[in-house]
Amino acid sequence: MGAGRKTFSYDCDTRNETNYRFEQQQKNLGNQLGGVIFMCNNSTWHMCMEQQMFGLPQAHWCYVQYVRSGMPLFLYNFQSQPPLMPLFLYNFQSKQLHGIFKAASDGEWELDPTGWTDGSKRTPYPCQVRIELYLECPPLPLDTFKPLIRENMLGNTEKFQQELTKKQAAELCALFRSRLEGGQRTRPASAALNGGLASSSAQPAARAAAVPPQQQQQPAAAAAPRAAAPAAATAPAAAAAAAVASAAPAATKPALERLGDELVALKGTLRPMIATLAAAKSDAETRVAGTLQGHLHRFDDLFMQAQKERAQAVAQVQKLEALQQENASLRQQLGLGAPAAAAAAAPTLKSDEVYLMGGVEDRGEGGDDNSWLSTVLVYSPRSYSWRQGPDMKVKRGYGSSAVLGHHLYVMGGGNSTEWLGDCMRLDLHTGRWEQAPSMASVRGCAGSATLGGRLYVMGGGTADNQFDTLEIFNPEINAWMPGPKLRNRRFSTAAGVVDGCVYVTGGYDGSYLKSAERLDPREGKWQLIPDMRQARGAHACTAGPNSLLYVVGGYDVNQPDSSFMPTVEAFDPRLNAWVPKASMQQARAYGAAAFAEGALWVIGGMQADGYQYNRSFERYDAATDSWMSVPLPPNLPTSRAFLTASVVQPF
Repeated sequence: MGAGRKTFSYDCDTRNETNYRFEQQQKNLGNQLGGVIFMCNNSTWHMCMEQQMFGLPQAHWCYVQYVRSGMPLFLYNFQSQPPLMPLFLYNFQSKQLHGIFKAASDGEWELDPTGWTDGSKRTPYPCQVRIELYLECPPLPLDTFKPLIRENMLGNTEKFQQELTKKQAAELCALFRSRLEGGQRTRPASAALNGGLASSSAQPAARAAAVPPQQQQQPAAAAAPRAAAPAAATAPAAAAAAAVASAAPAATKPALERLGDELVALKGTLRPMIATLAAAKSDAETRVAGTLQGHLHRFDDLFMQAQKERAQAVAQVQKLEALQQENASLRQQLGLGAPAAAAAAAPTLKSDEVYLMGGVEDRGEGGDDNSWLSTVLVYSPRSYSWRQGPDMKVKRGYGSSAVLGHHLYVMGGGNSTEWLGDCMRLDLHTGRWEQAPSMASVRGCAGSATLGGRLYVMGGGTADNQFDTLEIFNPEINAWMPGPKLRNRRFSTAAGVVDGCVYVTGGYDGSYLKSAERLDPREGKWQLIPDMRQARGAHACTAGPNSLLYVVGGYDVNQPDSSFMPTVEAFDPRLNAWVPKASMQQARAYGAAAFAEGALWVIGGMQADGYQYNRSFERYDAATDSWMSVPLPPNLPTSRAFLTASVVQPF
């Protein structure tokens, strides 16, 4: 929703998979919405008119929130789009469309919390708009306006999508206006509705225009034959009618002649005015052209000066970047990170950065409560430099993270005995952490990804439960909603996004899994893809080079040599198959992977039983299908497991 508008948090028990699918099937015109057709029946019609308010069920909030108040502009030429939107009311029992209405308020959530009830229940139609009558017109039958909204019709049914483009809204307005025949009365925008469109004080002509032609009173000449009257009584009437008919042309002719004279006089008056305006236009064009020519010469001089100054500035920036890179190289050699104070300020990024968050520090077997971390480390692949980021407010491992807009989100996790369902986000502009709405369930070891302006968190669970649920965060309404369930329960899973689809891989449901699933938001359900070559959980997953989905390392107690895995494989959506890749130099599970600056990076985790932490940092080169080690600074806590990582791109 736009800045300054109210936001709403939905209870998870009122948002379901049906609402999610409904939103995916709508036009989702957003700010390009041209109008809305609201619904009613014979009963709610009168309530809508009495309350001067329209409403729809909660699933329709995805477009009702974009309704704006104001006067709709009616145009005969629908190609000139009206700046504000008209509203219409369709009675699905009588199959008639009523209009034209205008919004007296923006689309809001529960303007009347008990609307369309006896006052003791919550309204079934929370997506509400207050309305006023703009132009009173006869109702349109479905067959009449159906051709104008053909693209909205759902199959061969009489159901249709209720969002209107600006073109459709203008065409409906034009159709309503064309029905105003026989002196049909209109009302100003501020007229009260008084329970319906037709006022008891309406003129007879207006009533006649609203009645179908076959029901209107017929003239006397077309009426059923009556008893014959005496010829002496009917003859004078016929003669009088003939006299009136013959006199009509004679009475009309002088009026036409007067109109012609007036047109001739008007042309004579306008002719010298047109000549004067043409001369003034030519003179003005000459003066403007001369003025513009002078301005253009000055602009050329200023442009050349600006180009020189820009070249000097570019040279200075390049020199500064060279000094910064040299400084970063010296810090790397000395094992120094960026000052902590500098990490709090969020610089403008010019390259990808990898954020490592939370986990547990390598303090030997078992560790302790204090070994769980809230610290954030930031790595710049371009300059090979490390710095400390702003600490999280809560220590956590087993968490999930993703970047959405200018925020870095961290969700759930825990410390293997206590589990979290909260959600924190880092404002990348200010460098400050802030609280976001919590998920519906506590969960750790879940997969996470972002797609289409939404944040997806799937699978995971707690020590005793594995989840098959999906939660989706919508930043526009600042709320979580449930999504379609996975086909398998997946604890200790990992997820990524490739080619507009969300993938979730491996995990644990009592045994370690080879299977993987794909969600195309346009379909609204999970589909199984071919199994991986090896079962694995506690692995890392990310989009990588050549638009492939990479799974890295992991853990499987049934592996013959070691439960900790160095192997790597990638899913190619074009082949619909998994392709083996070069193994890492060291095995690792509970680590992190990230795709930044065109390369795949892995860090942290464990490499063997008995709390043997992995202290290496590796980079994958897709061109040679090989891994190489990257040096780590000695004074930063990079040796950690159960961490989460995300890539922040330039902004």
